[in-house]
Amino acid sequence: MSQIEEALRPIVANPGVLGVLILSDAGIPLRWWKLDSKETVHYAAVITPLIDKARALVKNFDKDTTVPDFLRLIRLKSNQHEILVTPEEEYSLVVIQGLS
Repeated sequence: MSQIEEALRPIVANPGVLGVLILSDAGIPLRWWKLDSKETVHYAAVITPLIDKARALVKNFDKDTTVPDFLRLIRLKSNQHEILVTPEEEYSLVVIQGLS
């Protein structure tokens, strides 16, 4: 088992978690758990532009400062689901969980 799988095991094993994805910086799904390939492609397609827009927003805030700021977390919450995204330079981790 890789270090990534080992680190994500407690998250994936959580019964409230509906899916976990690792996306490349281009939005290509690299690994996924608890989702079929159709769901994985769908989530990657809708989340990737959101990550890009959120990064642009944070960068826009950063114009007048000398210390750069970075996007650390995106949290979307609806009545039934919550999506957590932690974007990094080379990849993004996406966790989809149900609310009960």
